[in-house]
Amino acid sequence: MFVEIYEVKGVIKILLTKNVFMNWTIRNRKRFEGKKYLFTNYGDIFQVKIEDVPSFSANITLDFNCDYCGKPFNRFLESYSKQQNKNYDISSLIDVENNDACPDCQYKKMNETNKMIYGDAIPMQNHNKTKKHSQEFVKNMFILKNCNLLNEYINIDSELLYTCNKHIEKGIQKTTFYKFNNREHGCALCGIEKQVKSQTGDKSMFWKGGKTNISAWLREKISKWKIESMERCGYICVITGKPFEVIHHLYSFSKITDEVFKELNISINKDISEYSNDELSIIQNKCLEIHYRYPFGVCLTKDVHNLFHSLYGKITTIQDFEEFKANVNKNNIGGIQ
Repeated sequence: MFVEIYEVKGVIKILLTKNVFMNWTIRNRKRFEGKKYLFTNYGDIFQVKIEDVPSFSANITLDFNCDYCGKPFNRFLESYSKQQNKNYDISSLIDVENNDACPDCQYKKMNETNKMIYGDAIPMQNHNKTKKHSQEFVKNMFILKNCNLLNEYINIDSELLYTCNKHIEKGIQKTTFYKFNNREHGCALCGIEKQVKSQTGDKSMFWKGGKTNISAWLREKISKWKIESMERCGYICVITGKPFEVIHHLYSFSKITDEVFKELNISINKDISEYSNDELSIIQNKCLEIHYRYPFGVCLTKDVHNLFHSLYGKITTIQDFEEFKANVNKNNIGGIQ
């Protein structure tokens, strides 16, 4: 073993291996004769300068000094060349940008490489490292999937808050751009509906005999009113100031439903399958119309919403909510923060 010292880009590097021994083969004869090596017989051993060894040579080990701790270590030439992602030559082997690290110092080299590429030794802690898209681009991707982005995009793994225009009742939902951009649908409920649509009739795991409750169906048809309610509340709970999860009807949805069928003089059937398409269209329009006769809804967290109904019951009034809000602010009912 010999020590060979090279200077690359002003930095001194040490390669411990200067020469290696190889066997003459049909494959390497032409190469080495072209480099002025004297051929003897196939199978004979001959000495080769390290800079003349091809990168694909198997079972050739190189001895280095670790650039971090200084200890000697060895590696196979072929695997080393593949890691460098280039054909072997002495300049690439000791390139200052590809320091040689022994197994114990591999983490140091990884940190150094991350710092060079991302500007941080531990890139996952640097939120700016992976910002590959503009705020406008990300916002438009949400719009394309019928959703609204509510906060600032930092990187593909940062938390994003959004609402789905089709499922307003879900309130503010959370995701990352990595997850959102790698699925075809908008929110999780959109994905479930897409799955259900692909499995028609009794083949679907969600099959319920073809019946849908009229009240549940109407709740999905008031998106316009829900969006305006959210906008008026600034997308936050009016009690806690936190991101909202539920839109509460100040004037009971149950009362609105009763008024719809009373004004239309249509009987309230259990399932929408019992109505014609024309009747459903009339019912839907009347329901939205009556919603606008009363105050908009208010945004709440689930905890606040559940607490309110546990205290005032299922059917409530505007006065009930105003009293609840005043008592919460004054006495911190239920430990609400």
